[in-house]
Amino acid sequence: MTTMTRVTGIVFAAVAAMATTAAAAPARANGHAIEATARAPQTGTYRATLRGNDGSVLPALITIERLDGSLGVLVVMDSPTALEIVSVSDTELVGKMRTTTGYALVTLKLTPDAVSGTVTEGKKIWAVDGKRTS
Repeated sequence: MTTMTRVTGIVFAAVAAMATTAAAAPARANGHAIEATARAPQTGTYRATLRGNDGSVLPALITIERLDGSLGVLVVMDSPTALEIVSVSDTELVGKMRTTTGYALVTLKLTPDAVSGTVTEGKKIWAVDGKRTS
């Protein structure tokens, strides 16, 4: 079974602590925090499944929250990483996530109840599908 290249990035002390107390790093564009606006997407925690074009299946936890006026996104697969946001609309986030081989492009479409989208790393593409849990 093929799996996604190990995700690296900003690592928090414990995944269990993240679920209850830790917050995602504020999203940054060119080193500046992105201000959360009324058009910012749905915040919350989503449990998702990534299904690869090679047949691989990976579980993921996606947390989207506002921190001190900035939008923070954290994706947890083998290890947590902050998503560097490229663009934001009222229903979509596009960003990049550091991996051991470079970056993966992440596109997430958000609703009050669900998340869908894609993660693209080179020729590998994963379809993202999940439900909002909080």
